[in-house]
Amino acid sequence: MLLFLHPSIQRTNRKKYKETSAKMVEIAQKIPGFLGVESVRNENGFGNTTVYWKDKESIKAWRNHKKHKKVKKHARAIWYEKYFL
Repeated sequence: MLLFLHPSIQRTNRKKYKETSAKMVEIAQKIPGFLGVESVRNENGFGNTTVYWKDKESIKAWRNHKKHKKVKKHARAIWYEKYFL
């Protein structure tokens, strides 16, 4: 079992972030190899999301998903003060 991590600090518009995040989870769930997701965030905006995948191929499919790539680019520019994998 493999996992994908992205600790982050959110800047603004947490409501829109939550909505978009929920949509991304819906998409991820449809990708073969998706095993689950866990997310935590504190009152200061620091958080961690872990997405569990069956194998490297599943992670690659998610990483290359058109909508995910678009949202990831937007998130790094708008929502995240810090972001790393």
